[in-house]
Formats: sequence, C-alpha cells, structure tokens
Amino acid sequence: MTTAAVDTGFSTESGSKRAERVRLFAQPIAVLVIVAVTLVAVFSSGLNATEKETLNGLTHSLLSLMNILQSADVAPPDHLAAAAADRMRALDEVLGRWREFRGTVPAP
Repeated sequence: MTTAAVDTGFSTESGSKRAERVRLFAQPIAVLVIVAVTLVAVFSSGLNATEKETLNGLTHSLLSLMNILQSADVAPPDHLAAAAADRMRALDEVLGRWREFRGTVPAP
C-alpha cells in the first residue's frame, strides 16, 4: 500500500512556530487565572471550627511577612502593616486557645 503526500500549503515548521507562540501567550494567562482563582477561594472562605489557625500556619505567614518587610528599605505600606496586625490578632487567638487547652490538662 502506498501513501500519497498531500500538499496543504502549511509546512511543519510554520505550524510548530505558531503552536509555540500560542503556548507562550496562553501559558502565562492560564497561570494568572489559576492564581487568581486560588486567591479568591482562599480569601473568600472563612475558617470554620475545624479549620482554625494553627501555630504552624501562623509561623509561616509571619515569616513570609517578615521577609517581605525586611527586603524593602522603606517604611512598610499600609496593606502590609494591616496584614501584620491581622497576624498578631490571630496569634493572640491561638495562644488563648493554647492557654485554655493547657489549663485542662492535669498536672503530672
């Protein structure tokens, strides 16, 4: 059985270049959409009783804020100061729960 070559007027090279251009255009847009959807989901969902802040989560968020604040040579913008204040309020809440829990544990 023999196959005949069909000339479509398109070369493989031009098709691969076109596909690469489409990929280079679409990939960053897809990443931005995924990040935006993730951020909206994270910030719009409230923490319920089973998803309360933890010391580990607070440690990571406070370390991230500290790194951002230390990397700049200027006063922190208002939104970073507000984020730090929010994390400190969350820390007070977590430490309050820890003190409450520690009070319920019998002494050895």
